[in-house]
Amino acid sequence: MYNKTIRIKAVFAFFALCMMFLTVRLYVIQTGGIEDSRYVYSPGQGTELSGISFRGDILDRNGEPLVNREESYIFMIDKTKIDLRAESLIKQAGGKRIPAESRRYIGFKADDCSERVMEIIKAEYGGFVFVSTDRYSVPQIAAHIIGYCNRYDNTGVFGLERQFDNLLTPDEEISVVTDGAGRILPGYGMKYEVQKKAGAVKTTLDYNIQRMAEEILAKYAESGGAVVIADAKTGGILCSASYPSYDPEDVGSARGSSLINRALQASYPPGSVFKIIIAAASVESGIAEPGDIFHCSGCEDVYGVKISCSKKEGHGDITFEEGFAKSCNCVFIQLGMELGGKRLLDMAERFGLGKEVLEILREESPGILPDLSRLSGAGTANCSIGQGETEITCLQAVQIAGTIACLGKHPGLYLTEGNENPNKGKRVLNISTALTLRDMMCKVVEEGTGTGAGTASAGKSGSAQSYINGQKVVHGWYAGFFPTEKPEYIAAVFTESSGGATDSVKIFGEIHKMLTENNYSAEN
Repeated sequence: MYNKTIRIKAVFAFFALCMMFLTVRLYVIQTGGIEDSRYVYSPGQGTELSGISFRGDILDRNGEPLVNREESYIFMIDKTKIDLRAESLIKQAGGKRIPAESRRYIGFKADDCSERVMEIIKAEYGGFVFVSTDRYSVPQIAAHIIGYCNRYDNTGVFGLERQFDNLLTPDEEISVVTDGAGRILPGYGMKYEVQKKAGAVKTTLDYNIQRMAEEILAKYAESGGAVVIADAKTGGILCSASYPSYDPEDVGSARGSSLINRALQASYPPGSVFKIIIAAASVESGIAEPGDIFHCSGCEDVYGVKISCSKKEGHGDITFEEGFAKSCNCVFIQLGMELGGKRLLDMAERFGLGKEVLEILREESPGILPDLSRLSGAGTANCSIGQGETEITCLQAVQIAGTIACLGKHPGLYLTEGNENPNKGKRVLNISTALTLRDMMCKVVEEGTGTGAGTASAGKSGSAQSYINGQKVVHGWYAGFFPTEKPEYIAAVFTESSGGATDSVKIFGEIHKMLTENNYSAEN
C-alpha cells in the first residue's frame, strides 16, 4: 500500500461535484491522527478548512448574502461497503444521492443529520461526512436575477452568475491522500492552495424588501407576474421579483415558463401605462393642457377601424386630466393622431423604450418599438393606447414612472455596485411637463383607476390585450411612485393573464403598505 496525492480540480470527481453544490465553508468529520501541519483539520471533531470558499458571494445592498445561506451534509461512502442499512440511515436523514460519483465513493446530500447516523457512517462504513454551505436556498430569493450555474463545471449560465462568472469563480485546488486503490486514508486529511480567491458581487437589492415583495406577488399573480422596486433618489433596484420561480439547484425540474424572468427578460404590450408617454408628448408639444375638453362616444373610428373605450357607452365630454385618470381610450387616440407617429416615437425613445435599461444582463429584453412606417392610421391609434406592436418590460415601466418621479430627469436605474447608470440625471422632460404629469398621476389614485394603490402616491394603471398560445388574454399593469412630493420609491407591477389591472393595483397597494408600515428607508 502506498500514498499518493490527487488534485481534485483535475482528477477527483467527487470534490469537483462538491464545488457545484457547496460553497464558502467545508468541514470534515472523521477520526484519525494528524502530524503534517499542511493539513488543516484536527482529529475527532468537525473543523473548518480555513480559506475554502468556492464560488463567491452575491450580496444585497447591506452586505446580506443572497446565496450561501444554508448548510447541508455530504456523505462519502465506500462503494464496496455500502448496503441497504447504510442507504436506509441516509434516507432517514433526508439524504438524496448526488448524480455524479467518484471512482471509489458514492455521494449523498442531506439537509440535516444526527450524531448517531454520522458515527455509524464513519465507524461501520468507513464513510466521511462533510458539513457545507449550499449555494442556493429553497426557495431561493431573487432566483431570476441571481441565475444559476452549470451542474457539471460550476460555471454561471444565467443571471448574475453568468455576468460575473470570472469574479465569482475562484482558482483553488484541494488535495487528498489516498492509497493505491483510491481510498482516502483516515488521518491524513486535506490541504488547499489558493491562486485566486473568489470575489463578491454587491447588488442594490434589499433582502427584506425582495422577500416580502415575492410573497405579495405570489399571493395575487396566480398566472404569473413581476414586481420591480427602485430607490427614487439613487436609482438602485431594491427588488426584482418574477413569479413563478424555480429551483436553481434543479433547473431541469422547472415547469412551464418559470425560468423566464418576467421582470426584464419578457416584454409585453404596455396598455394604458403607455398613456404616460402620450400625455408627456402632448403637454410638452403644447397640444393639450389638463383642463382641455375632449369627447368620448365609447368608440373611435380610425379609417374604418373601430377601437373601443373601456366605457362602452362613452364618457361624454371629459377633460384631458379626467381622461388620463379614467384611462379613456378615445381621448388618447385623438391625442395620438394629432401628435403623429414621429413625435410619438421620439417621446418613447426619450423615455428609454426600445433599448435595455441595465445593459449588464444578457437576457434583458429591449422591448419593442414599432418602425415609423408602421405608425399610420390605425397603427398610430393602437400605439397611442399601448396596443399593437409596442412592448415594454416591467423594468422599463419603472423607468417611465421614475422619469416623472424625478421631475423629468432620467432615474438612472442600476443593479450592481460599480455599474451605475450613466444616464442618471439627464433631462428627459421639462420640469413643468413633469409636474403636470405628476399631478395627473395623483388623480389616477385619488379618483381614477388606481384607487387602492396607497395614500400620497401617484401612478398609472394599464390593461393590455395580448395572445398566449393563440388564446386571447388581458394582462394587468400598474406603475407609480410614493410619497408624491418627495418620492422614495418607484415601482411597477405586471400580472399575466389577470383580466385587467385590478390585481396589479392591489399588489402595488400591498407594497406601499409594506414599505410604509415597516418604516423601510430607500436609503437604508
